[in-house]
Amino acid sequence: MDCRPEIIVSDACVLIDYCLTNKKILRLVSRHIWKIYVLRPVFVEVKELDEETADTLEIEIIDPDISQLQRAGKRGGGLSRSDRLCFLAAKDNGWNCWTNDIGLRKLCKKEEVPVYWGLEVMISLYRLGHITIVDAIETARKIHKINKKHITEEIIARFINKINEPIE
Repeated sequence: MDCRPEIIVSDACVLIDYCLTNKKILRLVSRHIWKIYVLRPVFVEVKELDEETADTLEIEIIDPDISQLQRAGKRGGGLSRSDRLCFLAAKDNGWNCWTNDIGLRKLCKKEEVPVYWGLEVMISLYRLGHITIVDAIETARKIHKINKKHITEEIIARFINKINEPIE
């Protein structure tokens, strides 16, 4: 792999998408690409995931520090408190951020925090031989069905084109 940080902090939307469609992707990410961290205030938003299941999927629930809670509590920038916490945890600790939220992605890019789309990880899992292309595309389509607002037909088409690109 490349020199990406070994940890990715996930926002709620990515976890919800995979919990409702294909939970095994989360365990595969933790085992083969990044250790997944979720901040406790974000975790409580994910009704589809309990602590026991998170543990089984090798997702680590972490608590933000006082400074992060204080900084995230300040309004502005169009982000939710949870999104600000994800950003701060990634920036403060040199981690990756995993989100489909456009505002959070923009802030990460502006502040040079590595950021990844929710579906993007399945391309890596496929290329590493941990899932089939059929499983990846079916999962992406299921995510689209439950999250059409953020995962549009155009995004699915780009994902399919990208996963079908020859490896250079």
